[in-house]
Amino acid sequence: MNDYSDFLASEFNHNELRKILKNYKNSTKESESLKLVLKTIDVSKLKNWINEDQNRINNYCYSTESPLDLSKTDDKIISKLAERIYKFRCSIAHAKGDVDEYIAVPTVSESEIIKELDIMKFLSYEVLISWSKM
Repeated sequence: MNDYSDFLASEFNHNELRKILKNYKNSTKESESLKLVLKTIDVSKLKNWINEDQNRINNYCYSTESPLDLSKTDDKIISKLAERIYKFRCSIAHAKGDVDEYIAVPTVSESEIIKELDIMKFLSYEVLISWSKM
């Protein structure tokens, strides 16, 4: 049997699924969705990755936009990451106009957004790996 056949043959708790879906439906905010996705990453890997480079420590732990406190619990770090990602996303997405003639000017500078690219790459990779195992 393959994994899918095993899954179909296994006992499935439909009540538990309903509870999860109901909770998800009640918290469909984008930031809450981000937390759900990020909860699968290994926070210790993130901490190690940040601590390997002084520039990362400066950019992510001492930044003015949602600094990460690596001494906090994993859940608090995930929440802060979600908040950080959401702030940068909104800065970019809400800056664009509805008409092609408008020029998009993010509320966060381009240099600040560029600093976020490394952590976004790291998190994207970790999320893809963790979700591909599910």
